[in-house]
Amino acid sequence: MTRFNHVLVLIILILPMFALAPSLIARPSEVLSNPTEVDLTLPAQFVQESLRVAVYVEENATLPSYATGGSYTNYSANVINLLESAGYSVTALTTQDILDHKLMVADFDAFVLPNQLPRESIINFVKDYWLGGGGILSFDGSIGFCFYAGMIDESLEGNFELVPIAVPGYWAYSSGLYEVVIENRHPVTKAFAVDDEFSVPANDFVIINGVDLPSIVGDKMLSLVTWNFSSLLPVVTAFEDPDKGGNIVHIAGNCSTFASWQSQTAIDAIDWLAPRPKGRILYDLTHNPNYGIDSWDSAFTQITLTQTGMRDLLVNRSYTFDKLYPPSTLSTENLEAYDILFIHDPGTNFTAAEVTAVTEWVNEGGSILAIADHTISHNQNMNYLLSNMDIAINHTATGTNALTPSDKHVTHEGCTTMSCLAPGAVGTSGSAFSIWEDVSGVPVIGGDQHGNGRVTLIADTAIVRDIGITSANNAQALINFVNWLSSATADVLVYTDRNPAIQPDYNYYKSEVVLALNGLGIQYYLTSDVDFFNLSLATNSWDLVISDGNYYTAIMTCETELLAHMESGGKLIMRDWRFRYTGYPLWNYLGFEGNGTSISSNPPTVYLWASAHPIFNLPADYGATNINSTHAFFGTDFSGVTLFANATAIAGISTSPEENTAAIVLGANGRAICNMFSISEYIDDTDDSTYSDAFEIFTNEIAYLYFDRPTINHPDDVTYMETETGNEISWTPAADAGPWEYTVRENGSIIETGLWNGGVVTINVDGVNASLTDYQLTVFDRLGYSVSDLVILNVTEYVEPTTTT
Repeated sequence: MTRFNHVLVLIILILPMFALAPSLIARPSEVLSNPTEVDLTLPAQFVQESLRVAVYVEENATLPSYATGGSYTNYSANVINLLESAGYSVTALTTQDILDHKLMVADFDAFVLPNQLPRESIINFVKDYWLGGGGILSFDGSIGFCFYAGMIDESLEGNFELVPIAVPGYWAYSSGLYEVVIENRHPVTKAFAVDDEFSVPANDFVIINGVDLPSIVGDKMLSLVTWNFSSLLPVVTAFEDPDKGGNIVHIAGNCSTFASWQSQTAIDAIDWLAPRPKGRILYDLTHNPNYGIDSWDSAFTQITLTQTGMRDLLVNRSYTFDKLYPPSTLSTENLEAYDILFIHDPGTNFTAAEVTAVTEWVNEGGSILAIADHTISHNQNMNYLLSNMDIAINHTATGTNALTPSDKHVTHEGCTTMSCLAPGAVGTSGSAFSIWEDVSGVPVIGGDQHGNGRVTLIADTAIVRDIGITSANNAQALINFVNWLSSATADVLVYTDRNPAIQPDYNYYKSEVVLALNGLGIQYYLTSDVDFFNLSLATNSWDLVISDGNYYTAIMTCETELLAHMESGGKLIMRDWRFRYTGYPLWNYLGFEGNGTSISSNPPTVYLWASAHPIFNLPADYGATNINSTHAFFGTDFSGVTLFANATAIAGISTSPEENTAAIVLGANGRAICNMFSISEYIDDTDDSTYSDAFEIFTNEIAYLYFDRPTINHPDDVTYMETETGNEISWTPAADAGPWEYTVRENGSIIETGLWNGGVVTINVDGVNASLTDYQLTVFDRLGYSVSDLVILNVTEYVEPTTTT
């Protein structure tokens, strides 16, 4: 529901001031492009954010029943101190805390196992967290739990895999003093260079079987740090499953002490583990639903059938997924962190307080995915929850097993039919509408726009459970519903495509442009079909449209709508291979005309012509002078254009500015960014940042165009006589991208720096001797953009008051 998904740790600045030598300078407000004098940043990707970490704390050091041996310790306090010193918000969670369901993906970006094994009673709840998209940082022997829980690979679930008990065994202990070497550059090892060597602490060390395990897990495993005598024995390993769950990092060491390389990889691992989701989903288990998600939900449901495929499908598309267990309720507090509430065939009724809380949450921008079935009492419960909406479930089943689209809706993208099993019927009125219907025209799936939020109501549970999700277009339809629901308050529309012959199974939800939007915390609606992109353009207004047209699709059938978007004051980031052609009024409006030039072989090298421009510096500091790609996914990779007066080129395919070689163009007097080459295939890491070039450039382009720059007012100068009190300077800065830091200078020297909460900044200037003193406040937003203002303090000498007799 909110633009930013991570919690910021903030304080208000209230400072005493001390006089220095007089100095009087000009005081204009100014936007600074590089916050080099402030260093309060966390090791985040690019955008400043305070990540939240849960650390497992368990006094019981006996082996759980699933463990086959190992050496475990209780140094969780050391891990907490390390991560807190890095600026993370850290919470200790006990076994009882996790039994009380406090380990939620919406509350914690990473869960740390500090060489401890979760007790038997919480195995499934830790799995809930990981399967829902949460990241796991495992130290030393904790990796045995990750194997046992199926987190490393589903085929290994149920096996602890400690050498030599398990056969063949995939992790083991090694002792002795050795050197370790950085094997691969990665966001976890970004502080180091390949082949850097370090010593290890003198204690047992867990190594991963890099000989046999890769044949099981394939590309899901990446060795980051290895023994220097064998690259097949990793001591720091990253696991990323493309089909399910969150990321995992294993670091050798029992946490009694940390070598410098261990502490830095742990600090940087938290950032890589943290999910940056498109939206957060909450599945309600508190009202006795017909089905749960996993088999261990059966105590809270009526039937033991599962819906793991549905959950994995959504987590694989950059959503996080939490379960709300009893005795919790649907309260304002429990809903506020989520974008979508999933209600499934509720067997118990809701309270009036819950109906009020959910209705208010939807009014403010939350969305409901509601699935009903045949039981009349369950449907009555559902209708009570939706009683303030214009949509309801009817109690009579239609008996039709195939559905067809109703009037064209954006959620029909990629779908022609849906399969169900004797569905019910959906009743619509007012703002509600039919989305899918049976052969007789009876609505079976409907939608409603209520306040700032949305509702999708499905009249058949068979559509999303494990035995039905793979039928017909059910899976794609579910993805589309959740895409639409999670964008209820979005003001950004995104189109991106791929060559189906080269990338037939491409996951658009993990494209570079989508990852950039997720990292910036911006809500958006995503489409990869031109017709539905055009439908979204025509039926909604958007602040920013991103049209990443790479393949030979008819994107310019949308030219009229795109031109209308620009003429109404909208913003645009665009790539299209037709840029090189003439005759498009949109091109002229953006500030160029095609000249017919194209390159149809390998993607060209793009050179930075204006390296100081924020698009190359904020929030990602792009560290190379050019952008390269060894991938050719799309064919034509460059469109030559002739620029008009309202456009400026900042990069091109020549080493210095030359006519017809512009590659990144600022057009429409600064409201558009046009990429004359396909950034989406520049997935190499030219600047060795451990992030792809496309991710960095897209992040900067979107941040530059979408967010306004920070602003600050100019308070009046202050004058008072020595000994007078009650004197202060108050500024009212604002940051559209979100506040982050402040710096206060006195006569040019920094005297205070810290975190800024976005509110009024007031400093007390009492107690200054007679002098002229300048005070400058600089505030920084989360992207690194800044603004400053200077106020002059004039303190005059104390004058003894005169009296008349």
